[in-house]
Amino acid sequence: MLLNMVEYRSKELIFSLVLTGILILISFIFVNSYRKVRRYESLAIFVLLLLATIPFNVVVCYIYYRYFLMIDGVFWILIRPVITIMIYLMLLSAEELIFGIIGRKIWKRQRDFFE
Repeated sequence: MLLNMVEYRSKELIFSLVLTGILILISFIFVNSYRKVRRYESLAIFVLLLLATIPFNVVVCYIYYRYFLMIDGVFWILIRPVITIMIYLMLLSAEELIFGIIGRKIWKRQRDFFE
């Protein structure tokens, strides 16, 4: 059932994935060329990717929300938005961790955030 929904929404999913990839690439280029974030590149990537990954995360959460709409019951009416928000936050935190590690590998010399 979930695979049918993904196939039905595949155009939106692919478009959002391409858009998110372009925004991530722009974020890395911006952080690399902007002089005021020197030594704080990981923090800048963290903040910019919060905005850059919105298109993909919203489409994935919408697919899961539509999937949870098919389940009946009073409990699911109340818990559906909570689960969708949790899925969004899990996706966001996984992406932030992955790109934070990539940012640390690219820019090795960085200051601590809490000096």
